Amino acid sequence: MRQNTLSFPILSHVKDRGGKALGLRFICPTLVEHYKQLKNELPMFNDDRAGR
Repeated sequence: MRQNTLSFPILSHVKDRGGKALGLRFICPTLVEHYKQLKNELPMFNDDRAGR
C-alpha cells in the first residue's frame, strides 16, 4: 500500500481491473508522461505495457 499525506482515501484498481470491467480503458500519452514525472509508472502499476 502506498502512503501519502492526503486527508482522504484514494481509490485505485490494481492492474486496471476496474477500468477493464467497466469498459473505461484508454491510452492518453500526455497523462502517461505526466504520471512518469510524478514517479507513478502506470504500465508497472497496471501491469500493462501500453500505459493504460
